[in-house]
Amino acid sequence: MAASGDAPPARPRHGLALVLYTLLSLALTWPLARRFASHVPGDGIDDPALAWNLWWIKTRLVDQVTLDIFHVGWMFHPIGINLAFYTLTPLNGLLSVPLQTALRLVIANNLVLLSSFILGGYGAYLLCLEVWPAQGNPRAHRAAALCAGAIYAFASSKLFYAALGQFNIASSQWIPFCALYLWRLGQGRGLRPALRNGLLAGLFLSFQAWAELTYASFLLIFTALFALWRFLSLAQSGLSRAGWSGAAGKRAVAWLAGLAALGISFAIGIAPFLAAMLPDLRQEGDFFASGGGFADLFSADLMGLWLPTRLHPLLGEWAASLPFPNDKGQHLYLGYSALGAALVGGAVGWAAAGRLRRTTMFWLLALLLFGWLSLGPWARWAGEELPLPGPFALVSRLPFFSGNRYPSRYSVLVMLCLAVLAAYGLAWLGRRLRRRGLPAALPALLVGLLFLAEHLSIPLPLSDFRIPPIYQRLAAEPGDFALLELPTGWRNGARVLGRSDVLIMMQQWYQTAHGKRRLGGNTSRNPELKFQYFSETPLLGDLIALMNADREHLAAALEAEYPALVARAQAEAARLFDFLDVRYVILHVEHAPPLLVRYVEEALPLALVEEWRGADWTGAPVTIR
Repeated sequence: MAASGDAPPARPRHGLALVLYTLLSLALTWPLARRFASHVPGDGIDDPALAWNLWWIKTRLVDQVTLDIFHVGWMFHPIGINLAFYTLTPLNGLLSVPLQTALRLVIANNLVLLSSFILGGYGAYLLCLEVWPAQGNPRAHRAAALCAGAIYAFASSKLFYAALGQFNIASSQWIPFCALYLWRLGQGRGLRPALRNGLLAGLFLSFQAWAELTYASFLLIFTALFALWRFLSLAQSGLSRAGWSGAAGKRAVAWLAGLAALGISFAIGIAPFLAAMLPDLRQEGDFFASGGGFADLFSADLMGLWLPTRLHPLLGEWAASLPFPNDKGQHLYLGYSALGAALVGGAVGWAAAGRLRRTTMFWLLALLLFGWLSLGPWARWAGEELPLPGPFALVSRLPFFSGNRYPSRYSVLVMLCLAVLAAYGLAWLGRRLRRRGLPAALPALLVGLLFLAEHLSIPLPLSDFRIPPIYQRLAAEPGDFALLELPTGWRNGARVLGRSDVLIMMQQWYQTAHGKRRLGGNTSRNPELKFQYFSETPLLGDLIALMNADREHLAAALEAEYPALVARAQAEAARLFDFLDVRYVILHVEHAPPLLVRYVEEALPLALVEEWRGADWTGAPVTIR
């Protein structure tokens, strides 16, 4: 609902907002712009898989002309894997298809990532214009909304996810658009607008689910909170006295119809996901929560609210030594500039009357709720648990919500609520200064600059995604066959079977060059049998052990067992390779224990076809056979 009936929202300056957020996205992800065609942000762990997603969507839909994007036999060959339980980011992949057609895949990936900053800021800008009245000074209103968009889009918590290469978690751009149409739905302007806004809110909720499913669950909590607040507002405005026949009753009917439209729109949008998930869930049970139990390691720490992150160019080294986990995006820093503006907005709005006060109360309540959720099962200060339980433990017991093991990811809603409150505080300050003959945009400009300085995260870590040319030979080989990469691994969000090495993630990226089936693979959640198959398959179980032959507790045993391992390989390898349709074995020499290299050369029925020497993604010397 509108915050006040005194003035309509200011007309948005779409071009100005988009240009501003585009320039900021290029500057605040530096040096990405300098290496746009060869590098992506990340540390080499998640970014190869998330970039692979874009290739897979185009390959499946365009090259293979198959609509089923979830069931894939190109990883975990020959049993395949269900990518409905993986961070597939299908919407990002779909949007990248024309970019991949015209440009290189790395460029397409970087453009999609930058668009998440631009659209996220733009959506928050539109939301703030909608929530707060202009109150006679559109310039102050627009400047405040522009600053709020930057607060949401370029918070260090989001930049941290980009730095980790977690492009799915960085894909929070649809959240403010869903909130915008949900807010419009609450304005009560009649049945038809309510239905339209409900459908659009459900559409953007679906978009967010197809970009990052976890954030859709957060939006469901936000929607439930907003629905409760809206009904309380309707009751207060006369529904309880006049009943359903009065004006308040008609607004309530329109609101309910809009909520129904939202639910139907989202149900249709999420149906393909659920259809792909339910057969596995019925057969294997709810394995969403597998690998849980360490939410405390990925919760926001109360100390971190007041201190910049380890990515800050001046304070980062000191921040990395802080006494709480802060290496995987757990660090939720609010920033004194944004917090100060939000406190002004909250105080001024609370002192107002009517709709303006109710609006302020809602955003304050949402800020406190999502801030509390981000703290995890128990609040912590400097890594020490406090006697203050949080609602995260309760929420994580709900179906599908149990899949989120990272409470700190609620930071995305924390920053949205903070940005909305800051927008009102900045607009109020701007109006006050204008009366004194000063520029109305001055508070927004100063706070915006201070906020960006506080949250600065450059230089952003980059991964070199240039692929060794030896893979082009495999790409040129005709036919549909499988590769056995050594060492390799099978990874989900909780464990690794095989070699625990960043190499296994880069192998997924290398598939975008050769396009052949892989025995190894990466997912987020999977039934245990998907790992069990490979560990119990003859010869593959031996290879998994040899991939770790440099571990102290295995080395002596494998040396003693080596003659028996060779005998089994000589008896079984040819038959197994034929069964799996393995035509080539790729050996990464520097990443393989010496005993594994010896085993490949002595025990397996292989002939050396090609050897390549160069540098890997870190610049270290590498030999690939």
